[in-house]
Amino acid sequence: MLTVMVLFLALSHKCTADFIPGCSFVGGQCQYSVQLGHAGQCDSAGTGSGTRTGETSCCDDVKANLGTLRSDIDLLQSQVKGLMNDLTQAQGDLTQAQNRANQTEAARDALLATLQQKEAELNTTQKELANLIHRTGIEITALRTDLANMTTRADNCRAAIGLPPLDPTLSVSLAGPVSQTYCNFSSINKSPCTFQITQKTNNLFHLMTRGHNTDAGPEADHSQGTTQGTFLGLDAGRVASYNYGLTVTTVAAVSEELEPANSYCIFFYYSMVGKDVQTLELTIKIGGGSGYPVWTRQGQQRKDWVLAQVELDSEYTANPFSLHFLAKTKAYHRTSTYYYDSADIGIDDLYAYNTTCDNIPLCPVTAVHKNTVRNVTSCYTFHATAMTWQDAYYTCRKEGPWSGLVSVESQEEQDYLSGVIAADPGMFIVMTLAIMTMMIILAETQSYLSGVIAADPGMLIVMTVAITAMMIMLAQTQSYLSGVIAADPSMVIMMTFAIMAMMIMIAETQSYLSSVITAESTLNAAGQYGFFTSGNDIRTEHQFVWTDTGKARPVANLYENWHIGQPNNVGGAQDCLLLQYSRDDYSWGDVPCTDSRPFICEVSIPQ
Repeated sequence: MLTVMVLFLALSHKCTADFIPGCSFVGGQCQYSVQLGHAGQCDSAGTGSGTRTGETSCCDDVKANLGTLRSDIDLLQSQVKGLMNDLTQAQGDLTQAQNRANQTEAARDALLATLQQKEAELNTTQKELANLIHRTGIEITALRTDLANMTTRADNCRAAIGLPPLDPTLSVSLAGPVSQTYCNFSSINKSPCTFQITQKTNNLFHLMTRGHNTDAGPEADHSQGTTQGTFLGLDAGRVASYNYGLTVTTVAAVSEELEPANSYCIFFYYSMVGKDVQTLELTIKIGGGSGYPVWTRQGQQRKDWVLAQVELDSEYTANPFSLHFLAKTKAYHRTSTYYYDSADIGIDDLYAYNTTCDNIPLCPVTAVHKNTVRNVTSCYTFHATAMTWQDAYYTCRKEGPWSGLVSVESQEEQDYLSGVIAADPGMFIVMTLAIMTMMIILAETQSYLSGVIAADPGMLIVMTVAITAMMIMLAQTQSYLSGVIAADPSMVIMMTFAIMAMMIMIAETQSYLSSVITAESTLNAAGQYGFFTSGNDIRTEHQFVWTDTGKARPVANLYENWHIGQPNNVGGAQDCLLLQYSRDDYSWGDVPCTDSRPFICEVSIPQ
């Protein structure tokens, strides 16, 4: 509107500048000079219409400017209308955005409340689980005590009737299936033997085949006892090459996480040979913690490989945890001289069992043969499935911390092993006769009772009364047990475990008998291919050694039973000792270690 007024004033000023109105007296009359403007016409002074000579009508300008003004007004109105529409749309979008924000905030609040609720439930569940594990552990401990007492009473009963005591090395676990994690360090990048190594850049803690010089570290790995195997080692020579000047270097290896359990038993072999050996430590890492020390050794140890045993309770094992090995050395160099480098440290054959150490049987449950020679008791597992010598060794090692390929160190042991291999029909016949004997006894008992009843009908009444009394006793026993359970609900757990233990014992007895029959019936057939032992001359040709302990023991110093013409090293590649010649009571021969053969594992029970 302001713009319109300015334009009008400007036009008025223009018209006024072109014509000056006035009046005069002519012929006795007053004559006015005026300029009238109306539609399509602008009159000048002295005329009724038109313009003064030589002048342009202001009406043309006004007309043109009014047309422009109308166009500008229409344009402004259109723009204002567009702006109003945009404003309305923006207001609508703002309202929708506010609604969505309110909905998102409400959803966030609901999700946060749900998360807090689940977190509270999880905390409660974890506490309940911890309490359950604790209570179960107490019950299992009590059941183990009861089982030990029952075993003692059973041994007394067996002694009274002239039977030998039960074999304690073949004990049954009441904790359920025992899980074993085994690592032979042939690799550290493959589960379950996955280890994260610090000092990776310099490769100071790595897989080694022996110590870096004759004064440091083991002569070979423990798994095979040869330089073809590997172990995880702190290489002090390599450390010295990187350290200029005296310093203490710590390297670490962290295992993958182990699953929670009420307890764990850890075994591993370690080597700390060398006058400059410092420290090896095992800590337990839980979550992001720095680790809790549970085992430490310092200084040089007495021999190449030593077995370590560590028991962990629920304080460490109730949550997932890792094994954290720390090794330290002071090795360094100046110019070309190495200092404190006789300090290699090795780790090999790691076992982790999710149970207590007391619950680990010395002999594997599959060891169905046991023998004592010269006050040394050994148990054996015979494997008819053929494997290479290296795979056979790893299979034996996996059976337990004390297990390895067999070493035949006396004529008595040779005779025992060859006798077991050759005696396959015997066990089946003995067991068949035992079953037949039991059936005969049952049949004769039934026949005897029938005869008694037939000879004296009154006995039928006596036996009926006896059976009735037994039924009453059973009913009273059931009533008594129901009362005990009602008074102490925890008895349900104890009785359940007792029943489970009996079922396990029955199942394992059945499995044991089946394994005896199956093993015995296949050994003789497998014997035509011979059986691998731990004997080999991989380190030095023509010098055969037993390597079941990880340290070489010369075969020639103990006992030899080579077949005529053996060993002959045909093709220059026969490095493994085989119980080979079945017709000569399995006298020995040498064969390639890469052949696939049956094999025998042995556990020499610690005295």
